[in-house]
Amino acid sequence: IFAKAFTQGLNDDKELQFTPPATLTLQDKIGEVSAGWRSQGKVENIPMNVDLALFRRGQIGVVMATIYLDGTKPTITISEAGRKFDSRMMELKPDLTQP
Repeated sequence: IFAKAFTQGLNDDKELQFTPPATLTLQDKIGEVSAGWRSQGKVENIPMNVDLALFRRGQIGVVMATIYLDGTKPTITISEAGRKFDSRMMELKPDLTQP
């Protein structure tokens, strides 16, 4: 539902037309619960991909997005960025997973 709403929000701008989100398999589980999606479209007629990751650690929920040119590899994958962010959160607040 979140990914569909995000894509619909992008498509409110007539210059941006993105496909419905497709499930994106994250390389590793991020946080305690995680999911990913990819949508493809154009920004000013330049083909782009938008990768979304949603994860939760304790009571904190995180939404991340990476945008990169279609046909290229992103500098950092959404999974790598999510893992780095998750590990930094745990470093700053190690009790996040405690009840």
